[in-house]
Amino acid sequence: MEKKIHQIISSKYFIFVLAFFVVCFDQITKCIAQIKIPFDVSFNFLPNLISFCKVYNTGAAFGIFREGTIFLIIFSIIISIGISFSFLKKEKYYNNKFLSLTWGLILGGTLGNFIDRVTLGYVI
Repeated sequence: MEKKIHQIISSKYFIFVLAFFVVCFDQITKCIAQIKIPFDVSFNFLPNLISFCKVYNTGAAFGIFREGTIFLIIFSIIISIGISFSFLKKEKYYNNKFLSLTWGLILGGTLGNFIDRVTLGYVI
């Protein structure tokens, strides 16, 4: 079983499968947040451990590049293509489990935010 898991993670397509599941999870949780959480009100998921607050971010991390939606859409496309081509072309990347997991999560998050920016003009 462990060998099978290693083969799956070492596949050059693993990051795309992982990214797909990350995008699905990202979009589902943002949809739930849109419906269930009032704007700018904290929701304690696990008290004193995890809480959520719905905000709309037109910029990047911590609000930098505010109102830079077009720039961030283009940047997301470039980053996604760069990650994808790197993993398809270089065996040393997709044979490294840590890199596959890390870049799969980053690719999924990038694509999830890309979807928000294109469809909504901001990231939830």
